[in-house]
Amino acid sequence: MNAAIAAKYSLSYAKARAYKIEQSVNVGMADAFERAGLTDKAIVEHGIRGLAANKVISANIIYGDADEKTNDFIDVPDWNARHKYYDTILRLTNRLKDSAGVNVEVKTIQTIVIGVPQERQPEYVNRLASVV
Repeated sequence: MNAAIAAKYSLSYAKARAYKIEQSVNVGMADAFERAGLTDKAIVEHGIRGLAANKVISANIIYGDADEKTNDFIDVPDWNARHKYYDTILRLTNRLKDSAGVNVEVKTIQTIVIGVPQERQPEYVNRLASVV
């Protein structure tokens, strides 16, 4: 766009040409991914595998009366990876928004400190509020 403006084309013409070029690049990349096998189906299958991700950990396995012991490696669910896949899938499908739409209603309550004279109540209430 800057080159078109530098060549004395109007701003509206430069923006229109830049938009057209960006669209052709985006379509070109989508086609390149499709040709390379990165189809929507492949992405979905990868997401499904990610939701079942496991990791290998070392485990000390004790048999019998604790006389026999062996070191082994076992597969356990990788909850961190699964959560990342789940979060990404929800964002890609517009099912997860930045704000969850939670409405919080704040109610004011009156605090009375027993055993404190009425005129000193605000002082103690402020102290309590700063702790909480």
